[in-house]
Amino acid sequence: MTALPGLLTLLLLLAIAVAGWVHSALRAARLQAERSQRTTAAYLRALFNESPVSIMVFDSETRRLVDANPAACRSYGVDSLEALRRTRIWDQSQPFTEAEALQKLQLASHQGSQQFEWRSRRADGSLFWEEVTLTPVRVNGERRILATSVDISALKAQQEALRQHANQDALTGLANRRFLEYRLQLAIARARQHNVPFALCYVDLDEFKPVNDTLGHGAGDEVLRTVARRLRSLLRSEDTMARIGGDEFALILNDVASRNACEQIAERMLAQVRSPLTLAGNTLNVSASIGLARFPDHGLDGETLIRHADLAMYTAKSRGRNGYAWFKPPTTSGQPPLDGGNQPGGPPIQLS
Repeated sequence: MTALPGLLTLLLLLAIAVAGWVHSALRAARLQAERSQRTTAAYLRALFNESPVSIMVFDSETRRLVDANPAACRSYGVDSLEALRRTRIWDQSQPFTEAEALQKLQLASHQGSQQFEWRSRRADGSLFWEEVTLTPVRVNGERRILATSVDISALKAQQEALRQHANQDALTGLANRRFLEYRLQLAIARARQHNVPFALCYVDLDEFKPVNDTLGHGAGDEVLRTVARRLRSLLRSEDTMARIGGDEFALILNDVASRNACEQIAERMLAQVRSPLTLAGNTLNVSASIGLARFPDHGLDGETLIRHADLAMYTAKSRGRNGYAWFKPPTTSGQPPLDGGNQPGGPPIQLS
């Protein structure tokens, strides 16, 4: 019996020691977990801060900007989170209004991730294209929207350049034949819907080849650019002008109610082309021949209208150049005579 108190004492000491060890172990584990959490948080914060991708965090309920990384601040032209909060980055955004852009945050909160392109606004007012991904997340138990975005302005510019290359004449900046055919389809649809005619003018410079032969192709290119600018100055916003060949142009004149109105425009075109131009110390006198075709009288589709206007242009040339002629449907003899026109004649391109 005398050994029992000693054993109890030993067990008590042992229990105290074990409790102390467990406490120390738990404390060490807790400290390690805290250190690990701090390390993880620091690691994630470093990734957040150093990421080249713009990252912003919004409150899913109020849509208030909670946090943003330096890349986001740089993208919008500010130097701090507070400055970014003061910047209406989606004001005048495209293709959405500011309200629609903010509604995207709500959609992400309730329907899951959203991805789209839009134009955002920098602090200086300039706009740029972004590809944006909105992802709902939970941070410390709170619902947030993670917005990541990449500047795609360069990609959009490249796409626009490719579009222009496909639809635009590189020398003059006018539409090319492909785009002319597309605009003819629109003009025909519009004319049918509103029951209004339109005219197609086919313009060809007279004796253009000697310019290239005597002054070189660079001079010839400058003549084409000058003629393009002069003719384009006569057009209204609803009209279309295209370069469809070496020295050939086509113009769609919408809502031309009468032949007389179209002829007056053709006269102004001839006058613009005839105006002398100076090139490399030489004064050039240029003229053109114009063929006219009218929808629906001279064709019901774009290809037919172009062909008939082309035929009319050749008749204008055969009558002495420097004038215009209308297309007339074939007679019973099978020949395609041309109707109307003015043929003042005169010299083609001359150097002086």
